[in-house]
Amino acid sequence: MSTGGVGCGKCQQRPPPFERLWTSVYYAPPISSMIYAFKHRADLSMLLPLGRLMLAHPPPWLGDVNIDTVLAVPLSKERRLFRGFNQSEGLAEAIGRVYGWPVLSHHRVFRRHHVPQSLLKRKERRKNVKNAFVIEKQYVNKRKILLVDDVATTGATLEELARTLKAAGADAVFCWALSHPPMKK
Repeated sequence: MSTGGVGCGKCQQRPPPFERLWTSVYYAPPISSMIYAFKHRADLSMLLPLGRLMLAHPPPWLGDVNIDTVLAVPLSKERRLFRGFNQSEGLAEAIGRVYGWPVLSHHRVFRRHHVPQSLLKRKERRKNVKNAFVIEKQYVNKRKILLVDDVATTGATLEELARTLKAAGADAVFCWALSHPPMKK
């Protein structure tokens, strides 16, 4: 979706299950190196600068959508144990703290374990994440939810999670990711 609210041709043909998607910066050096260190090397010192960068470039529509709760894109139990933390939770907590919104606990949304999305090609990602999430409905029913992630590559994870949240009764789902890869020329 563009910032003006007019979707791209693909989105007009097949609208995504979320209302809006915003990414703050491109996944390119030096940001990509910072995210990699944070996510894959557990360099927790990267959380503060990445959080500040994200908060410095918020979605232009954020003040108009009346968010009820923030949700970090969850990791599976196995992935969380392997990594030791969920990098998106730190970003979600920073956003919740600055805007005064509660952050939904990772215990309320369960993600089934699958191959990491980063290891798959574009077409394989949608299939891999299909039916990956289970949600405790009472925590999302009739709520406007802001999903937070570190990188939105194809949008497959955000789309599947938004679809699942809406099926569980969420009124609206908005997405804010720190980064996305630059478009190929």
